[in-house]
Amino acid sequence: MALARHARRRRRASTAKNRKGETTSEGLSEDYRRIKAGQAGAQMIDAKAFMEFASTLMGGSTEFVESKKEWHTRGQDYELRTSDDHLQLMLEFADVATAGPGASVSWHQSLEILVREESAGIRPPAIRRGKSIELHDSASGYSYRLGEPTDKFLSWRICELAQDGALNQEELMTLGVRTYMGEIKGSIFDGLRVYFRYISLQVASKNPASVKKMSELGDAALFQLAYNMNIACAPMAEFDDFPARRTRTTRRRRVALEDVEPPRLAYSRDLVHHYLLAVSSREPMVSFLSYYHIAEHFFEQIYNEEVRSQIRKKIQAPSFSANRELDIAQLVKLVSKLTREQRDDATPVNEQKALELVVSRYVDIAELTESISSLDGSAIAYYKSNKIDFSEGDVIPFGEAENTKIVTSLARRVYKTRNAIVHSKNNDLPRYRPFDHANRLRRELPLLRSLSEAIIISSSDPIT
Repeated sequence: MALARHARRRRRASTAKNRKGETTSEGLSEDYRRIKAGQAGAQMIDAKAFMEFASTLMGGSTEFVESKKEWHTRGQDYELRTSDDHLQLMLEFADVATAGPGASVSWHQSLEILVREESAGIRPPAIRRGKSIELHDSASGYSYRLGEPTDKFLSWRICELAQDGALNQEELMTLGVRTYMGEIKGSIFDGLRVYFRYISLQVASKNPASVKKMSELGDAALFQLAYNMNIACAPMAEFDDFPARRTRTTRRRRVALEDVEPPRLAYSRDLVHHYLLAVSSREPMVSFLSYYHIAEHFFEQIYNEEVRSQIRKKIQAPSFSANRELDIAQLVKLVSKLTREQRDDATPVNEQKALELVVSRYVDIAELTESISSLDGSAIAYYKSNKIDFSEGDVIPFGEAENTKIVTSLARRVYKTRNAIVHSKNNDLPRYRPFDHANRLRRELPLLRSLSEAIIISSSDPIT
């Protein structure tokens, strides 16, 4: 099969419609205009090379039917028909595409990101074959679609594979779902969607937008879906990171897709990725620590701010004198107290106190209580009356004490449990034993999840 580069053919697609008569998706108008204006650049491969490569991957063969201007692809159990006009247009889109961060591809007004679906052993009904989740924000002009990849994305991917020879046929064969091929009635792109089993998140803008901006909005949309529907999808780091690992999550807050709004806030990417890992994991220890990392992200910043604030108050007090030995000694004592515990990296931070400060800054206790109850209706009563036996974690007096005492008890419960998980020395200190304590640790996850969500949301910025 000849895969050498071919000179670009200046043939233009006569229509922007695909084989089924559907127009190109929102956010592609500028790319389409540039294609029509001849600004696409050198073509990657021509239609014949594309069809030969794609059909061979799926165990079939292809031919061009001149009278119908169609490419017919046949395999053992399937026959696909692809309009030449639509194929030419998709090849043009492949020409103007740019590889983005991780496993993503960008155009002038859109970004398509491959994601790894982590929510369950099978795909959630909302994104099973032929279905998608779509969110539209008319105010900002951004739209989001989670589902199977677009034709233009698949066109770019096949062109890349065909040119680079990155994967041979035998390697790709292991990724196919050959039993489904006989059910496909459509174009070569419909067959490729079944073959690869990719899921992508598409971010489109009515106006030109940077790849960085659209990537950040993609993270925000993934958080929105994980928060509301437990559909946890993580951006793939590279195209070879496949097939996706499947895991199961807990119940979701809302079941109706129409209740989910497009994101209004932009979140820290690191925090979102920790959150997605926590939501998707079957192992409660992984979930607990991933949620904990979200609070830990702010420990040094918040704690150091508190240290500076207390020292500043001390030296600004009218009774303080730098010439009095007693005042200097008291200042040294204060600094020593504030930096008593140190982390492994030798940064002076009292982690339990830092956790209290993070919770105090970012978490509203009333809202936290409501959030926990939305995940587990019995959790609040459980935290109020039950210590954690393997960590000696404190009870939390929700609704029975002032907020400062609730925050202190909460931080002690969480921090003691974290220490029991990460410290496994064979001594008398409390420690977590996998399997033996898994169910008890799992009961702490509504608390940790609600805490992490409050921190992510409160530390976010509005999407502009």
